[in-house]
Amino acid sequence: MLYKFPNVEYDNLFFKIKEMIEKRIEKIKLSLKNEEMVL
Repeated sequence: MLYKFPNVEYDNLFFKIKEMIEKRIEKIKLSLKNEEMVL
């Protein structure tokens, strides 16, 4: 059970997922800004 014994691998996975989500959010924000400029 990973959650009972947090190890480095699990932490890294969590960090990667968190990073991916943040990058996705940044992309969405950027595309929204671009659309505003077009309008």
